[in-house]
Amino acid sequence: MTRAIRDAMAVSVAMLALSAGGIAHAGTRGPVVAPGTAPLERAFFLRVPDTAPVDLTRIDADEHPRTVHPGIVLALPAEFDYTNQDDIDVIEHVVNGTASAVGLYGAAVETTTLRNYGDVSVSAESVYGDAAAYGALEYAGGAGIGLMINGGDIQVDASAGAGMRADATGINIVGDVASIFNDGSIGVAATAGDGGLADARAARSYGSYTNVSNYGSLIASATADGGTATARGADSLGLLGSSVYNAGDIQARATADGGEAIAFGSYSVGINYGAYANNLGTISAHAIGDSANAYGALTASAYYGNAITTNAGDISAIAEGGIAEYGEAEAIAFGAYSSALVYDAVVDNSGTISATALAMADISGTDGFLQAKAVGAESVSTYGYGDAVIANSGAIEATAMASQGYASAWGAAVQSSGQFYGASLIDNDGAISAYAYADIGVDGCRCLRVQSGFRSGHREPRRHHGHRAGPKRHSLRVGELCLCDWRQGLQCLWHRNGRQ
Repeated sequence: MTRAIRDAMAVSVAMLALSAGGIAHAGTRGPVVAPGTAPLERAFFLRVPDTAPVDLTRIDADEHPRTVHPGIVLALPAEFDYTNQDDIDVIEHVVNGTASAVGLYGAAVETTTLRNYGDVSVSAESVYGDAAAYGALEYAGGAGIGLMINGGDIQVDASAGAGMRADATGINIVGDVASIFNDGSIGVAATAGDGGLADARAARSYGSYTNVSNYGSLIASATADGGTATARGADSLGLLGSSVYNAGDIQARATADGGEAIAFGSYSVGINYGAYANNLGTISAHAIGDSANAYGALTASAYYGNAITTNAGDISAIAEGGIAEYGEAEAIAFGAYSSALVYDAVVDNSGTISATALAMADISGTDGFLQAKAVGAESVSTYGYGDAVIANSGAIEATAMASQGYASAWGAAVQSSGQFYGASLIDNDGAISAYAYADIGVDGCRCLRVQSGFRSGHREPRRHHGHRAGPKRHSLRVGELCLCDWRQGLQCLWHRNGRQ
C-alpha cells in the first residue's frame, strides 16, 4: 500500500460522518469544535488490535469502524497542534446497540499534538449492547508522529450489557511514532454485564515506535463477573520498539467473579525489536477471579531486540483465585517479567518487587485441587543468543498460598536455552525470599532458579552468582537450587498444615 493511499484512507476515515443514533449529550453544552475544523456529530475510528499489523491503516474483518460521540474534534488533512484548557463532559446512553463517546478526538496523517489541562469526563453506557469510551483518541496515521500530553484530569467510564463488551481507555494514540506523557491523573473503569468482556486501559500507545511516560497517576479498573476482565495501567505496543517510564503511580485492577481476571501494571511489548520498562515510582497489579493472573511489569521482545526491566521503585502483583476451569491455575502472579525471543532478557532491581498468588477457596470435603503460583522476578531468553539476567540490590519476594492443592513460589528465576551460548545469571547483593503454603496438598518454594540448555558438544555450565556472608563470590552449577537462607540475603520458607 503506497503512502498516498494510506494518507487518503486516514483523511477519509477522519472526515466520514454518520447520522445520529441513540441518546447522547455532552453535559450542559454541545460538542466543542476546535477553531479551523469542521463540526462532526459522528466520526469513525478503528478498534486497535492487540497485535501490531505491518500496515497500521489496514482494516481487518473484526476492526470495522464504530460511531463515536465526540467532545472536541480535530480532523485535518496533514497536521494539528491543539491545547485544551476547558472542562469537557461527554455522556452517551443507549438502550440497544453500541454506546460510544470520546472527550478529545484528533486525526491527521503527518504530525498530531494534543495537550489537555482541563477536566475531561467521558461516559458511555449501553443497557443491552457494547460500550466504548475514550478520554482522548488521537490518530496520526501509519506514517505520522503523534504526541499526547496530559496535565489535567481524565475520567472515563464504559458500561455494557450482559454478555457484551465494555472498553474504557483514558488516552489512546496511534501513529508511526506514538508518545504519551502524563503529568496529571487518568482513571478508567470498564464494566460488562454477566458473561461479558471488560477492557480498561489508562494510557495506550500503539504504532511502530511507542512510549508511555507517567509522572502522575494511571488507574485502570475492569469488572466482568462471569466473563473476562482485563486491566492495563500503562500499555505500550510497538512494532519496532516500545518503552514505558514511570515516576508516578500506576494501578491496574481486574475483577471477574466466576470468570477470568488479568491485570498488568506496566505492559511494554516490542513486536520486532526491543522493549523497555523503567520504574522509579509505584506500579501495582491486582487480579481477582476464578482464574486470576497479575503482572506488575511485563516487558517482552517478540522477535529481535532486548527486553529490559529496570526498577528503583516499588512493583507488586497480587492474584486472588477462586475455582478455575479444569486444568487451569486459580492464581498466577509475576512481579517483574522480562522475555526476549533472541537477545537479552534483564530484570535490574534496586527497589522492591513482590508477587503474591492466593488460591484459598474452601473446597474442603472434596478431592479438588487448587493452584497458586508466584514468581518475584523472571527473565527468559528463549533462543539463548542473548543472556537471561536478574541483577538485584533491592528486595524481591514471592508468596504462594493454597487452601487445598498446590502452592509454588520462586523468588527469582532465569532461563536461557543456551543454544547460542547465552548465559543464565543471577547477581544478588540484596534480599530474595520465597514463601509457599498449602494447608492440604503440595507446596514448595525456591529462592533462585537458574536453567540453561547447551549446544551439542558444549558442556561448560553457565553460572549464577550471589554473596555469602563474606566477600568471597560463590557459583552454583546450572540446575542446582538455592534453598533456605544458606546465602546472605536469601530466605525460603514453606509450611504445611501449620508446621514450619
